[in-house]
Amino acid sequence: MKHLNPKAFSRSAHLARWRMMLLLWGMVLLTTQAFSQRAQISLPITWQDSATTDLTTTDFGGTISSLQADPANPSRIALRIIKDQSAQTWAGTTLSTNNGLAANIPFAANANLMKVVVYAPASGVVFRLKAEDKNDPTKSVETEATTTVANAWDTLTFNFANQATGTAAINYSYTFDKLSIFPNFGVDGATAGTQTYFIGYVNHVGSGGGGGGGGTTRAQISLPITWQDSATTDLTTVDFGGTISSLQADPTNATRVALRIVKDATAQTWAGTTLSTANGLAAN
Repeated sequence: MKHLNPKAFSRSAHLARWRMMLLLWGMVLLTTQAFSQRAQISLPITWQDSATTDLTTTDFGGTISSLQADPANPSRIALRIIKDQSAQTWAGTTLSTNNGLAANIPFAANANLMKVVVYAPASGVVFRLKAEDKNDPTKSVETEATTTVANAWDTLTFNFANQATGTAAINYSYTFDKLSIFPNFGVDGATAGTQTYFIGYVNHVGSGGGGGGGGTTRAQISLPITWQDSATTDLTTVDFGGTISSLQADPTNATRVALRIVKDATAQTWAGTTLSTANGLAAN
């Protein structure tokens, strides 16, 4: 019977181990390279494109963020932010790495609005949104909006022409290419207890300025009406007879916008909403 050479066997096992290590390192390098080639995050943020976009977020002050299933539609992804019992009043999450957004937020005198679709455990929760220069945090602007529903998607409109009390007014000469959001701003975790929030959609939608001067350059509404183009089209509606209309998150797809019409207890039989201003549609 032919015996194995122990030294030859040892060399063979050693080479096999090296081949396996090289294979594993190659897989790691390929995976790292694939992720490093993902695009820098930019507006609009929908959280659905992690395969092609780097959706890394940066927490501070006691938040913990991660991509999770949309609480109202598990087939979609949302950003979950947990503000735990140790969180500071100013705890929040930067919606990017320190590299910020791929493009500047195009704020202008008549383009100050941002929409953020949020899911909070209560109504009356204050969210603060901060835009800043990623290279100079002293150049920033902050504003706030408040939730109106509990445990449902809620579209918040942030008007940066109305800065938060005690913060600087917007300066249109600055570069704004970094966004941070502060759920339940001003309330610490010890007071509120651990709370969970979701962010479904973030975008600059333009029109809106101080003194009601915004929106004058937007196009007159025309068919087809989709409610997605508020940055370029005047989507003002006119209610009558007891309706209340507003642009809100689509009830089945929180990344899209729909026109919500509430017909309240005082409404007339003929209550309704005109799908334009008094100027009507741009074409017959």
